[in-house]
Amino acid sequence: MEAPLGGRYHQSREVRWIAVFEGNRPVDEIYNKKFMQSSLYKLQPEHLKMGALDGLIKAQSELGKQDFVLVIDEINRANISKVFGELITLLEADKREGEVNAVTLKLPYSGTEFSVPANLHVIGTMNTADRSIALLDTALRRRFEFEELAPDPTTLAGVVIESVDLEKLLTALNDRIETLFDRDHRIGHAFLIGITSLQGLDKVFRRKVLPLLQEYFYENWSNVRRALNDYGNGEFVLKRDLRPLKTDGDEGISDESRIVYSVNEAPFPVTAYQNIYTGY
Repeated sequence: MEAPLGGRYHQSREVRWIAVFEGNRPVDEIYNKKFMQSSLYKLQPEHLKMGALDGLIKAQSELGKQDFVLVIDEINRANISKVFGELITLLEADKREGEVNAVTLKLPYSGTEFSVPANLHVIGTMNTADRSIALLDTALRRRFEFEELAPDPTTLAGVVIESVDLEKLLTALNDRIETLFDRDHRIGHAFLIGITSLQGLDKVFRRKVLPLLQEYFYENWSNVRRALNDYGNGEFVLKRDLRPLKTDGDEGISDESRIVYSVNEAPFPVTAYQNIYTGY
């Protein structure tokens, strides 16, 4: 049969779906008889399992009331305005499906009408130290609420590793970083969670904390040592003078000594950690 220009058959009519289920379900879940190879069936009331059918419909209805959460990690690592597109408008509370100013858009490829349900919550996480990757524009900021989750040293309360108090250690280290750099580059408490030995603490400082400080301060070892309160001969970072080379007076060749720094290859002593929070 050829469809009319409007794309609709004369015998078709609008249907209001009570529930739509994903995938196939067994017939005997709601009906006592088997289906044969027919296009259309008349369901006999005496064979319908009304209780089971009612339970399925109610479960589907309750599913529509359930809250759903979409978490987008590192949300600022992309151009959010381009990624979301027109969805930015649909995210507004009063533009959601069923709301007073509900907006529906047509998807460009499928042509399907699309709206955002009111029970969908979008949570985006971002590391404030990565703000330079992609700034969030004003249009997006208007549609999100922002909550700062700062490092929480109290999660380490009572954790002492061979006389090193981890709560005091993280608090003092972040105070020093905030003074020397800014508050957005403080170190998270997750770095120190789960540490049970001095060897574990050494590994975290050697492989995570020190490389991070080097990056923060652009290889300015003097500030790295200040952040760690590592003065004198140094217990985290060693300092030594390179002797000047002999010159024959050629212009542009310096005969002055040079200071170089390197991470202490020996295990960091307990006093190195304690100095961070006791050596103010």
